[in-house]
Amino acid sequence: MTIQQLEFFRKVIIEKMAIITSDPKIRNKVCESPGNLAEDLEQASTEFDTGMYLELRTRSYNELYELKHSLNRIKDGTYGICLECEDDIPVERLMVKPTACLCIECQEETERRQRRRFM
Repeated sequence: MTIQQLEFFRKVIIEKMAIITSDPKIRNKVCESPGNLAEDLEQASTEFDTGMYLELRTRSYNELYELKHSLNRIKDGTYGICLECEDDIPVERLMVKPTACLCIECQEETERRQRRRFM
């Protein structure tokens, strides 16, 4: 991978990190406990909203972790190299998923193993 390509992906990753960390829904704490809810329906709606918020936050934290891991791989010179087979990950794949750490073949094999394990 060229220096220009690495710099491009570094900028993309940093931009994605900035978007995640600037989202107030992610930064703020979980909704404060509701005071005096008169309706069970209102409470159920609040619980649903809180659950959705927690799921969004969890996904964002996971994505942030992957982005930081990718930045570290750029720094240590392993970005764009498959962790399984050590072949180059195609730039086209990285354009779609800058946090990819497996080539398509190894990713597909990993997913097949996971499916078999849960069957």
